[in-house]
Amino acid sequence: FIIEREMPGAGTLTQAASTRSFTFPQGTVVKRGGYVVLARSSSRAAFEAFWGVTLGADVVFLTSTDHQATEVPTINGSETYTLTDPFGAVRDGPTIAMASSARQSVARLPGGAAGSPSSWTVASDASGTPGAGVDPASRGHGVFISEFSDAGGTGAFVHEFVELHFDGRPD
Repeated sequence: FIIEREMPGAGTLTQAASTRSFTFPQGTVVKRGGYVVLARSSSRAAFEAFWGVTLGADVVFLTSTDHQATEVPTINGSETYTLTDPFGAVRDGPTIAMASSARQSVARLPGGAAGSPSSWTVASDASGTPGAGVDPASRGHGVFISEFSDAGGTGAFVHEFVELHFDGRPD
């Protein structure tokens, strides 16, 4: 599960409207200020090249098809995401839904309610910021779904992603 320290079991990211889920590999850990980027079925190098980024050392990169057969995310529009802990308790979500036409990048404002449209910034799919973009001064929200993005272009669907951010607990 994605936490500030290792704990037994594994959390799950569930996608609704196109029902799919991804169980994080046991022992997956993200440090304070870090990210988890879950890509649909891209290698890290191909993902970085597509998005024009170099993911930092504070980014855990996972590809759903490396860990299980289900491709998450599969973004076609109208999907929402929910994060649960190893015991099935909801840690975050459900999020707002991406437009039914997809082709968007949806980024969250720290502290905003997952289901509130005012908590999210919606932009074109080309504006995704995987592994970055959350204000480093943000604190106290724990692990939350911070961005999800479609990937436009022929064959680009493999680079779709959902991002989680851990901004730590209050000091």
